[in-house]
Order: sequence, then C-alpha cells, then structure tokens
Amino acid sequence: MLGRPAAARLSFFREELKKFSFILLDRDGAEPDQVQRHYDEILMAEFGNPQERYPHGMMAYIFPWGRIETAFDLHNNQWSILLSWT
Repeated sequence: MLGRPAAARLSFFREELKKFSFILLDRDGAEPDQVQRHYDEILMAEFGNPQERYPHGMMAYIFPWGRIETAFDLHNNQWSILLSWT
C-alpha cells in the first residue's frame, strides 16, 4: 500500500463490502502520535486540507462516494487509514 508493506482489514455489512482500512507496517514500534502525523501527511499530500478535523486528532475527506479518514482504535492503540462508502 503506497509502496510500503501494509496490513488491511475489510469490513462487510451483510454481504456488501462497506469499509477498507489499512496500517503501514513500516511504522511498527513508532509512537501513536508519530504514526498519526505520518498518516496525516500522506493524506494531505494526496488530497490537500481535510474537510473535517475532530478534537481527538482524526481528520476526514468527504467525497460523493464516501470518506477517507484517519481512525484510532483504542482497543489496539493503533492508527489506521479508513475508506468507507455508501
């Protein structure tokens, strides 16, 4: 993903794919805030300034087909990039 090793997760609702998320594995061992900044830089380089920013650090890009956003999983203490569509 983006020319780097990554782990991906597919999320389905019934039999329909609704979300795709990934983490870049070359960031294993980095502090969560470093990973967040790295993911924000990647998205901003591709899409410019986000349409939404949340107080807890996440940001989102809204498109007619869905969203691309940074997401934090409290259970795994891990940032990811999430693509979801309607």
